[in-house]
Amino acid sequence: MFSSLLALGLLSSPTAQAAGGDLLFSAGGGWIWMDQAEDLDSTWGASVRLGQGIGDHFFIEAQTTYGQGRSRISWLDASGVEAGNYIYHTYSPRIEALVNLAPDFPLQPTFGVGGGAIYKEVWADRNVTEIAPNWEEFGNHKNPDFDVLFSAGPGFFLHLFGPINLRTDFRYLMTIGGDSEVTANGPDTYSHWELISGLTF
Repeated sequence: MFSSLLALGLLSSPTAQAAGGDLLFSAGGGWIWMDQAEDLDSTWGASVRLGQGIGDHFFIEAQTTYGQGRSRISWLDASGVEAGNYIYHTYSPRIEALVNLAPDFPLQPTFGVGGGAIYKEVWADRNVTEIAPNWEEFGNHKNPDFDVLFSAGPGFFLHLFGPINLRTDFRYLMTIGGDSEVTANGPDTYSHWELISGLTF
């Protein structure tokens, strides 16, 4: 009974939140699940956001996420034996419109949608672009690569104290390359997933 009353109180009590016109700064980290057809493996990501409030429910945010991981492309030593995987990094700057669905409550569901670009670079001693799949069946795209990115997905704010909030965002990411980047693996179009959690103030 006590726990039910406590939960009801948390959900119904007003909390200090960013009002219309306020700036929001967010920083966090998480995981990026790369498309299995992509020649880059899934990896960690770190993100920063700067948002401007428009009314009580809407924000416009500028965001960039950095990731670094291993390519699924392996390199061979002089004897032809697999010796390891290339390291890669990505930058994905974007602009998102964020809707706060319940700004007066401690737990506030959100939804964001936006777009931008993604820059992908494999740290190789050569350009790993290939017009046909290599011995691992990957048809690699140009390196470095710069594609259009679209993002959409839910999230939430959880009020901690004062202006500090825990923030989590889950995004579907679609990246689209140009016609000139079509390879033996198909079009340069991929679907990724991103989960970032951190603090907002």
